Amino acid sequence: MTWIVTVARPAQKAVAGFPARDQVRIVAAVQAMATDPFTSDVIKLEGGGERWRRRVGSHSLLDNLGEFRYASP
Repeated sequence: MTWIVTVARPAQKAVAGFPARDQVRIVAAVQAMATDPFTSDVIKLEGGGERWRRRVGSHSLLDNLGEFRYASP
């Protein structure tokens, strides 16, 4: 099953300012989320809703599962 992962424009701009090694790791993590958004170091955030956090090195990727969609076959 494949998910559609959308990265907000402000997040894209922020990652563009990171060191190249961190950019590669983050892009790989986002691509992996299209296959399974719950792989690796993923935890549900407190406070209700479908907000999740995934650690990539010293960075955190924040997910809103309600915005995840399945890709059409």
